Amino acid sequence: MDKKNKKVTDEEISSIINDSIRQAVGSFTSGSEMQEQREAAINYYTQQPKGNLFPVGVSKVVTSDTMEIVDSYLAVISELMLSNGKIAKFNPSDPTQTVAAGLASELTNHCIFTKNNGWVELNTWIKGALLFKNSIIRWKWEEQTGTKIEEYENISVLEVDALLSEGNAEIVEIRVGEGIDPESGEETYEYVSIRKEIDKSKVALENIPPESFMINRDATSIATANFVGIQTEMTLSDLREMGFDVDDNIGEGVEASNFTFDYESSVRQSINEVQQNFHEDFMGTANREVVVTESWIKVDRDGDGVAELKRFITVGEEILLEEYADSIPLACLNPIEIPHAFYGMSIADATKSATEIKTTITRGMIENVYLSNYGRTLADPNTVDFRALQSPEPHQIIPTNGSPMSSVHTLVPAQLAPSTFSLLEYMNTEKEMATGMTRAAQGVNEKLFDSGNSAGKIAMVEQAAQKRISYVARRFAETGFKDLCKGVYSLILDNSESILRDYSYYNITPESLMDLENLTVDIDVGANSSANTQENMMMMAQQVMPMLYQSPESKGIINPKAPFTIARQLLESMGIDNWVDFLVDPDTEQGQQQKQAAMQEAQQSQEQAGKAEQVEQQKIMLQLQKQMADIQKKQADMELDREKFEYQKTKDAAELQLELALGEPTKIG
Repeated sequence: MDKKNKKVTDEEISSIINDSIRQAVGSFTSGSEMQEQREAAINYYTQQPKGNLFPVGVSKVVTSDTMEIVDSYLAVISELMLSNGKIAKFNPSDPTQTVAAGLASELTNHCIFTKNNGWVELNTWIKGALLFKNSIIRWKWEEQTGTKIEEYENISVLEVDALLSEGNAEIVEIRVGEGIDPESGEETYEYVSIRKEIDKSKVALENIPPESFMINRDATSIATANFVGIQTEMTLSDLREMGFDVDDNIGEGVEASNFTFDYESSVRQSINEVQQNFHEDFMGTANREVVVTESWIKVDRDGDGVAELKRFITVGEEILLEEYADSIPLACLNPIEIPHAFYGMSIADATKSATEIKTTITRGMIENVYLSNYGRTLADPNTVDFRALQSPEPHQIIPTNGSPMSSVHTLVPAQLAPSTFSLLEYMNTEKEMATGMTRAAQGVNEKLFDSGNSAGKIAMVEQAAQKRISYVARRFAETGFKDLCKGVYSLILDNSESILRDYSYYNITPESLMDLENLTVDIDVGANSSANTQENMMMMAQQVMPMLYQSPESKGIINPKAPFTIARQLLESMGIDNWVDFLVDPDTEQGQQQKQAAMQEAQQSQEQAGKAEQVEQQKIMLQLQKQMADIQKKQADMELDREKFEYQKTKDAAELQLELALGEPTKIG
């Protein structure tokens, strides 16, 4: 006889959650080692004189290596993935459903970039991974309402009643007129303004602070984790606004000030000297802050022998919310993976050694200059006037009791070791090897821009230098970005009626949306990038299609829509979404009419224009090839000019930074 499974009680659930929190927080998110690494990353990035930096003396300079590499990575990855405002490209399992898959892509990109400040949110997500190892973003359905005012003149009473019957509408102002509707014979209002409540709900994106995120210690991914949690600071007032009936004493003993993640967040805030000095005595009990935990746990709550994924919201031992969950609405980015582990390494981790060693060397150089300009002096207090000796006044006569040479002696600072500059160059090379971000890729290698180097040669150098960055971008695309696109589209399906209000003019219904199971998603990067698509379409138009049209044997295999498809994809890859202003889809009614007209015209002039038409087509194709070649040349020239400009800007900034550090004009190169 099978043993009956026991149901898990509320007390046991609270114990499971709190035990998971203690283990996860202690080992990963707020544990001393992880916390120290993230603090060092933000301090090195902002060039704060904190952490394992030596020597501690006159100079507090921190080299900009971490900022330099992280921001360079961010710039390249952002350009690769976010430049055209489209990241999702859904492909159907059924080739006949390309239109529906395109709609899924459009809706997903619309929710990410238009309904949210997508470019900012995604850049923050990427930068968090480059700085803090793993970066987490969530998607959620956010209920929002708004209002709009509609104004009407000479409107009948029945029409006003009809508008008010739609619900969520009220009259703001009304002026009674003396007019009569000539058609209905009904009394009319001179003026009416009506306030309507409108649905502004949307898919919202939220970046999760690294210290707030928790996961069980043996997890390798969010999807397979047994415990995932987010801890946030909330007031009792916030909880009540969310609909929770909480007592004033809820969460006593688990106030936000007792948690270590509060300190880590203060490290970031301290950069801008952000301080919060609110006190409960003045703000009231409603503003008392407690730690709220939102968690996803696989647990056999009902005792049926199968563990289900459930979402909980808890404060201390009290469960405020419990519900089933289909998935965990979180996606993670990690630039440098460690196999079989959730947490990897950040780009900031890869620059840590270079920052610490170069800071030590740079401080030594600066302090040597200080000692040379403001050297230490040995003086006999019995034979020299100290006050006069310390005065910086020029042409001053300092009296001494006896020989000045025996009363005062200036210590000569030691010369810098000859290997100092060699060591700096070595650390620069090590940094490039560790991160893959070379000076050539950053545009700060002046020899690269010699007149003898073509745009193609420069591009080859940069391409070779950025292979590791491309790998990181590809890794981001195949992990976090795919999860994000799938999660957002899943929310679209669940809330399709509200989402499709922005597409009402297309007459799209929820039934026309494809299920996620029938779709695969590609991310616009690498082989799927707009740049590669544009290049491939140009090659198709310039080489493949002319060759096929010239071969009589190939005419039977050419899709009649091929020219339209090539042109449409080329325009879309160039960021021109309104291709309908330039092209007509052959499958539409207008396209069929134009096709029939063209066939009739061709039938009438077939004999006279047979060979001439072929020659004309060849001329057009040659002209198209020439135009595309010109476009490619202009693009190459513009890119070379941009690289020269960025190099000069970087060079000027470096000269200025060195000038400020040394206190004298400096010229690099």
